[in-house]
Amino acid sequence: MRCICTSDWHLSGTRPLMRTDSDWIATQAAHIEKIREYAMKYNAVVFVAGDLHDVPTVPPVVLTLGLDLLVNCDMAAIAGNHDLPYHSADKMWQSSFGVIRKVSPMLPAHIDAADFGLSSGRTDGKIIVRHAFSVKEKKDIPPTRDARTAEDWHKEFPNAELIILGDNHTPWYTEIDGQFIVNCGCLIQRTATDAQHPCGFYYVDTDAHTCKYVDLSYLSVDCIDLSYLDMAKEKEVQAASYEGLVEELKGSVGKSFDFPNTLREYTEQNRSVLGEKVADFLEGVVDYIKEN
Repeated sequence: MRCICTSDWHLSGTRPLMRTDSDWIATQAAHIEKIREYAMKYNAVVFVAGDLHDVPTVPPVVLTLGLDLLVNCDMAAIAGNHDLPYHSADKMWQSSFGVIRKVSPMLPAHIDAADFGLSSGRTDGKIIVRHAFSVKEKKDIPPTRDARTAEDWHKEFPNAELIILGDNHTPWYTEIDGQFIVNCGCLIQRTATDAQHPCGFYYVDTDAHTCKYVDLSYLSVDCIDLSYLDMAKEKEVQAASYEGLVEELKGSVGKSFDFPNTLREYTEQNRSVLGEKVADFLEGVVDYIKEN
């Protein structure tokens, strides 16, 4: 069987903070088009291992992105935590993903057996699709996170030909006793963490016993700007400065002292003496106090 293994598209109507694309919808469509091209060229089934959408309810133009692929290819998808209202499978039909599932076959006709995570729990599937944070080996488990390893999945489904996993955005695959275990990673670079590893999808041919990663990172080369991280760090440092000054002044003024308004009035009256930098800093202190 020929399969496109993909996950964590996180399709959205709002452009992510680090992206600079002039048309974010077109960018997402371009990535999906690469999947369609592969699926049509190799007559492959497209499996989406969760998080098709970034939030449970997306605008119609975003919903159409997934539907366009569905009507052109054999496609089967499971829900991820981002797809489900309150992370509840019972509420799937209240989500945009629920629309995809309504018009998508539960199982493409020419696949003998599969388990899509919302079935009765059968374990005899040739292809297993799951959305659960997984790593290749125990040493890869983050210190503050629960995770399953490739070996864990192999022990649970020893007879499957292919296990397709989503949730962990870092792509990897391994082979155990002839079984392919594929963690798809994410389709599009959306965050600073995503920018640290490839983004794309896997093409697997179980008959030829081959697994190939199709890296789409080149589509994002000119559309990523991480300067917002420096701005966020600067805000953290500034907030720490505000905290220090506030604590110091609290000890020197009475409880009845209207500190924020007095400080703002003082700053306005003495801006020329203080200078713009100091005045802006003090106004920031006032805003910080009122917000917190």
